[in-house]
Amino acid sequence: MMVIVFMFFFVIFVVNAQAATITVDTTADDDTSNGNCTLREAIIAANSDTAVDNCAAGSGQDTIQLPAGTYTLSIVGVNEDAAATGDLDITDDLILTGVETASTIIDGDGIDRVFQVIGTITVDISGVTIKNGYEGSSVGGGIRNEYATLTLNNITVSNNTAVHGGGIYNTTGGVLTLTNSTIQDNSASTYGGGIDNYGATLTLSNSTITGNNAGSNGGGIYNGVNTGTATLVNATITNNTTDNNSDGSGNGGGIYRSLGIINLKNTIIAGNIDTGGEAPDCGGTINSQDFNLLGDDSGCTFNTQPNDQVGTSSNPIDPLLGPLQDNGGPTLTHALLSGSPAIDAGDNVGSPPADQRGVTRPQDGDGDGSAICDIGAYEVAPITLIGPNGGEVIPSGSIHTIQWEAPPGAVSFKLKYSMDNGRTWKPIASGIPDTFYDWTVPTPVKNKKKCLVKVIGYDDSDKKVGADRSDSTFTIEVVKVTYPNGGELLTSGDQHSITWTTNETKNPVEKVVLKYTKNGGRTWKKITAIEGDNPGAHAWTVPDVSETKSKCKVKVVLKDAAGNTVGSDTSDGSFTIEPGP
Repeated sequence: MMVIVFMFFFVIFVVNAQAATITVDTTADDDTSNGNCTLREAIIAANSDTAVDNCAAGSGQDTIQLPAGTYTLSIVGVNEDAAATGDLDITDDLILTGVETASTIIDGDGIDRVFQVIGTITVDISGVTIKNGYEGSSVGGGIRNEYATLTLNNITVSNNTAVHGGGIYNTTGGVLTLTNSTIQDNSASTYGGGIDNYGATLTLSNSTITGNNAGSNGGGIYNGVNTGTATLVNATITNNTTDNNSDGSGNGGGIYRSLGIINLKNTIIAGNIDTGGEAPDCGGTINSQDFNLLGDDSGCTFNTQPNDQVGTSSNPIDPLLGPLQDNGGPTLTHALLSGSPAIDAGDNVGSPPADQRGVTRPQDGDGDGSAICDIGAYEVAPITLIGPNGGEVIPSGSIHTIQWEAPPGAVSFKLKYSMDNGRTWKPIASGIPDTFYDWTVPTPVKNKKKCLVKVIGYDDSDKKVGADRSDSTFTIEVVKVTYPNGGELLTSGDQHSITWTTNETKNPVEKVVLKYTKNGGRTWKKITAIEGDNPGAHAWTVPDVSETKSKCKVKVVLKDAAGNTVGSDTSDGSFTIEPGP
């Protein structure tokens, strides 16, 4: 009996410990019992492990599913940490998943910060934009993280404001992992316009820090307190500003290390601004782990490694970044433009397997035959022909769309084709502004089975930036034998229809000549010549054989009025003729 009772309670415990999935069903912000499940109510349910309105009760590390929509906070209130008013306080283990950053938006609307994550808990947030949080007298305009292990993946944190950590404030034992994300256009009146990592651990990879500003130090990222460690791998930090009030007190437009450690690898820090001019890109002591691009080292101590590229105030390095825009993937990025010194200049060891957009690393971005990771969050993929890429059978005279992919620096393209496996090439078109082209397929005098297409890309100065061609050959087909085409068993004396299809020919067809072979094509015998018509079929009486012949084929030859061949095809494989009864 005691064993049965124990097993019963054990089962109940396991069931109760299972995490819940809570689906938000409205973009409204309320906590009243009105039959819906708001984001605020879902967080309260997850925190308290109780049902709230139409939100299921949480249990363990719950998952909140957030459909596409803009969730604007509207319940004003301060000095509480239960998510009842103001910001959304997370106090228990949680996974919060949106659809994507462009469509799932959590808007603080300036009433408070957006999220506060509190306690020794584990929280994962992905697929959302966190914007318009405001903490005019405190820290963390978008997110404040204390003690928690917080993972942010595929998110955007933008247009948030605070005293410290305009976008994110990570402090007091917090462990923040930021991947495939963009921190943009946030503002702090003092330190850390984008991120203030204050006595905590920050690991940032495949992410972009851009357009942020601080009144004092660290327009992009600020690292303070001896226990604070920030590690950046394949990050792009650009266009951030420090000393935004121009009082001369701020340094490190890109990053600033007051205390603790900042480690950099495969990272771009360039094109940032210090309005006082002392330290535009970095301030304090920065630890390089190699393969970085630092535009201007004025105002910081940087332990340059052998593969680092480091500029100075008199000779800064321009990484040639494109504007912040949709370059594919879930978040906005700065593309590496043609000729960027960051292309193929990183380290394959330790780089994430894909870039911020999801493009596989490494790529051969400079076209020299070696695939090497780029520095920064963006990996340049070379011009890549999508199709025709080998194996296709394309009718002569048809319109066939050639498609390819190209990096942003390639703005104009030239196309060529070959019908002899690349020995000679003929032009298709040039000056093409798009990554597709509707090709009028040529009409050769017979089927061509060794065809290739080549695409060549040029930048805005008409400099070649890359090329690609079909991986293997394709066929341009004028005429096609459809029966017998290989594998059939025919009997002498029986009647079968030889059939074929015809695509566009160079000249009109005035005669069709049919032939057959019994020895694999060494010799051919004429079946018939059809004058003045191209019927696509002919009734054929299978010839007599004294013994089984297994290497038989038929051939169709199309001729114009002058007797010139304008198309021909042979059975793809051999068929068999056996003696009749």
